[in-house]
Amino acid sequence: MKHPCNKCGLEKFAYKQVGGNCILHPPVVVVVGEGPGKSEDVLGTAFVGPAGKLLRHALQQAGVDPARVWFTNLVACRACDSLGETNRIPTEEECEACWPRLKHELRQVCKDGVTDVILAGKTAARYNGAIQSVCPSGTRVHEITHPAAVLRQGGANEDGAAFQNYIKRLEEEVVQCFGISTSTA
Repeated sequence: MKHPCNKCGLEKFAYKQVGGNCILHPPVVVVVGEGPGKSEDVLGTAFVGPAGKLLRHALQQAGVDPARVWFTNLVACRACDSLGETNRIPTEEECEACWPRLKHELRQVCKDGVTDVILAGKTAARYNGAIQSVCPSGTRVHEITHPAAVLRQGGANEDGAAFQNYIKRLEEEVVQCFGISTSTA
């Protein structure tokens, strides 16, 4: 499939470019990951694969309606091996090539009143300062563990320690973002 962008080479192996999305507008928070996975590449929607499902579930558990979250990534095309089998971390050059798209997207979304941005994973966290410089003054930027890291640790099991630790950390982020208590006790 041909893509309008050919700045970094990721489009050669991507099925679709994956922009940000939110079901109900206006969004209340933005989540930025590193890039689309296999499911996202096929469906053209951010955070809908196994890691995305875990994140959406964790947000729901923490009291945030995932339908009110703007999900996006540093790069719009899937970074993978040449066979399309294995995801990989996008390079700095690939992230920089896609930065103008993300910057435009964030400016549009943040002007709708989003005051909090959550960076999922180490790759997204490297852009903390750049993202803060794009968003309006006072926008809070938070960093969390990427849900794919939880899955690699066996966290798909809701009873597992990795999943419960991720839920706890996300709940702490929600408390910090919105100043509300998410405990059910």
